Amino acid sequence: MRRRQALPYLEDPDLSVLDIALLLSYSDAAAFARAFKAATGGAVSAHRRQSQLRRQGEAAR
Repeated sequence: MRRRQALPYLEDPDLSVLDIALLLSYSDAAAFARAFKAATGGAVSAHRRQSQLRRQGEAAR
């Protein structure tokens, strides 16, 4: 899994999961999501939600 490459992409709200999957040479979003979960133990959606909450918290400071 191309975790190091995936994490910055996941923090970009303008990129869809499919966009990220294709950027990382996965055949589709589902393949990327499976690989991400296998590598991290968490879902792509959960990571994106955490990133969004972190950004909102930083913006409020």
